[in-house]
Amino acid sequence: AAGIARCVVALEDPDPRVVGAGLARLRDAGIGVSLGLGAEAAAEVNAGYLLRQRRGRPLVTLKLATTLDGRIATKRGESRWITGETARRRAHLLRAGHDAVLIGSGTALADNPRLDVRLEGLEETSPLRVVLDGSLRLPLTHDLVARAREQATLMITREHRDRDRVKAYESAGVEVIAVGDDEGGNLSIAAALQALGARGMTRVLVVAPHPDDETVGAGGTLALHALAGATVKIVVVTDGGESQAGGLTHDEMVTRRKGELATAVKNLGVHEATYLGFPERQADTSLLRTKLSELLSEATVIYAPSCVDFHPDHLDVARTVADSVREGQIVRVYEVGVPLTPLLVNRVVDIRPVVQRKAAALACFDTQVRNLEPLARLARYRKALYGLDPIEVFWELSPSAYRKVIRENSWTWEESPFRGIRSTPFSDPLAFLVGRRTRLRLRKAGETVPW
Repeated sequence: AAGIARCVVALEDPDPRVVGAGLARLRDAGIGVSLGLGAEAAAEVNAGYLLRQRRGRPLVTLKLATTLDGRIATKRGESRWITGETARRRAHLLRAGHDAVLIGSGTALADNPRLDVRLEGLEETSPLRVVLDGSLRLPLTHDLVARAREQATLMITREHRDRDRVKAYESAGVEVIAVGDDEGGNLSIAAALQALGARGMTRVLVVAPHPDDETVGAGGTLALHALAGATVKIVVVTDGGESQAGGLTHDEMVTRRKGELATAVKNLGVHEATYLGFPERQADTSLLRTKLSELLSEATVIYAPSCVDFHPDHLDVARTVADSVREGQIVRVYEVGVPLTPLLVNRVVDIRPVVQRKAAALACFDTQVRNLEPLARLARYRKALYGLDPIEVFWELSPSAYRKVIRENSWTWEESPFRGIRSTPFSDPLAFLVGRRTRLRLRKAGETVPW
């Protein structure tokens, strides 16, 4: 081992693609590993990276220039220059140490700032310029627009704005993304930060066993990805033709559910849906693996079903994805039907900024909702599936951790300890209490996952 006997590490990298892997290789090579020395200082230095990995948003630094009595401008709104040359140089150094600098359109119009770094030797560190402009009022002649090809500019605006105006900005080199409003009717800062945090995930693939699974489990998160500029694709494995609603024939049911999916995907802002059309409970796993491998290879982040389920299609798809994903990708397991065991949940996404998008998508799946309506005992199950919750929860795993978890699941759907407390193959909100011993095994299998 090149004479190295001991390695001292401050922090474990929380990126699920690599978490624990490097330390494990050192230990396997007989090198002693001491973890945690200087962790507090290291966490401060890496605060931006850690926050994006753990909460999906960037670290924010508030920069203010104030007078001694705490004012940022005169009563007439004048603010240039409150500070002196030394403070201004310090502000440029602060810019050089950040990936992006964000202002509102009011500041942009009042000050026409360049937002670059003008310190000798640091000019190339100028950050991404981000402007919040819900009304698209920034002139095309403004420096943030006119110099967008020299120094990147990202504009965050509201949904459903004038497409011609957006195209004009884009033609000038400005990247434009849309987010929803907050509860007060203002452009949502939380959604804007989530969008900035998600920019590293450029290609998102959802593998859904049935036509409605991806919307029920991850619809709001997919909408956030789409608004952040990622390419989002959904692949639906089965044809969904076994639903018993409406007294339709198999072919009529397939057509109906495919149409519901198409409308839901449009409402979410998802770019593409691929329908593999395998008959339910009869998928050819070898052919499925062949078809999924090519689609999976292009993805940065993959949303996949878990083994915490009673449905054979979900189990088959989970196992196929586990065999096909490669290191360097991120796997997120979404909740459908059976509550995910909280022992492995490590990501909670606030979807309030796009909750109307998800509501519109959920409303498309009339077939399945009607299928469940006559069964009073499934009221809680129906509410859990098609009720609108402002958060979505996930397991976020490296491919190796996902494979470990899936391989711990050797049962058939009839034997699944997650199928619920009733004899019929339907879940209910108490399902996560069943099979505690097996879920503890899953936790051990996925122990490399950061909590």
